[in-house]
Amino acid sequence: MTIYTINQFESKAKANTISYDLKAIAVKDSAFSALVDTVYIECGLERLITTKKGGKAYESAVERYKKCLNSVLWNLYTANGSYLRISMDFHTYSKGGHNPHSITKDITKIVKQLEDTGFIYHQKFTYDPKTKRGKRSRILAQGPLLEAFTALPEDLSEAPVPVPAIQFRTPDDKGNYKPVDYPLNDWLQGQADIIRKYNSFIRTQDITIAGEHTFSWVDAVGTVNTVSTARTGATAIFHVSEDQISYGRVHGGFHQRIPSKFRPEILINGEPTVELDYSAQVISIIAGMEGIELSDEDPYDIPLQGICKFYCRDLLKNLIVVMVNSKSKDQAFSASLSWCNSEGVFRGVNGCHNQAFFDYAVDQIFTKHRFLKSHAFQAESVFMEDSDIARKIIGTCTNSDIAILPIHDGFICKEEDEKFLHSTMQTAWSEKFPNTKIGIKKE
Repeated sequence: MTIYTINQFESKAKANTISYDLKAIAVKDSAFSALVDTVYIECGLERLITTKKGGKAYESAVERYKKCLNSVLWNLYTANGSYLRISMDFHTYSKGGHNPHSITKDITKIVKQLEDTGFIYHQKFTYDPKTKRGKRSRILAQGPLLEAFTALPEDLSEAPVPVPAIQFRTPDDKGNYKPVDYPLNDWLQGQADIIRKYNSFIRTQDITIAGEHTFSWVDAVGTVNTVSTARTGATAIFHVSEDQISYGRVHGGFHQRIPSKFRPEILINGEPTVELDYSAQVISIIAGMEGIELSDEDPYDIPLQGICKFYCRDLLKNLIVVMVNSKSKDQAFSASLSWCNSEGVFRGVNGCHNQAFFDYAVDQIFTKHRFLKSHAFQAESVFMEDSDIARKIIGTCTNSDIAILPIHDGFICKEEDEKFLHSTMQTAWSEKFPNTKIGIKKE
């Protein structure tokens, strides 16, 4: 497994710490399963099971411990020599969508046993999940475990993560979205069926990054990030407010997490891929709703004083998205500020992080596109429009056995399928917004 770097960071993964991933577990019946069985015996996990041998309860306990051990070992293996930040709090391992493999609190006993038998080095810290104060404990593979990792074959893969085809979320008092139950009508059931069929199909495809099933890179602030290409499952996420649904975008999949500069390295069944994106989709959708035909010039060609052109376009794209999806100007500013702070390329860019600059940038946008003004700060469901188009494309490609990886307003496919995808994207747009046009560009 190779560690890739971004910008000036060329340090190795060993200098970093990554977080334990509850969704990561190795495929069964592989060389890794043999390692799990060996470590289970050699570190004495059997002694932790108090149920009498021979019965179903005992077999169930063994299976549970081995699954938890698999999860810990796989996370340590994919950490590639880095420290693994792991929670010792029982609540972390509660049931829910965050824990698709049902990893139990027994993992805390397993960590202690691995430490006591010399398989890992364990740095103990105190962390309060409620106040988010302190530091999480971290572990590091050592000795015989590190040697065993080195001897493993290179073609190991992660088990697919079971994901729901559709999920509903509602905001709490702090604006954080939490999963809720919501009845499925015929239309919603149809959308869930599209994603469910896609998930079943995409699991049959061999997808890699530069030929590898596990991919790591160091980001702009020196943090190691790791993804598994087994993570292709998608979920259509709808927001619920006062019995009204909105949003609907399709989330999930490793390809949405990796930096865009690495996406050209994605292979589908060993074949090179191409990424096609709608040009200026959010602006084009609103223009389509207004029946306005955009000119051929770049709609994001809006100069902002103090910001170079290279950074300006991404900043403007974000500003327009938050403007039309926020309930108020204050909410839009807060969302934009959060985005700027999370983007390494904008750190230290003069004037990007204050209210005066935000107001100035909004005025510049309205000067360029007057039709946006009546749609700003109304929390309009523009994402419902673009997600409808995306699900239509996903359904058409799946029914035609064309493997694609959705990235909201863009899609990755094999190079040989580019013409089919391009045609499908044009048709989906024309059906949604007749008598309008939109550009489709190759990234």
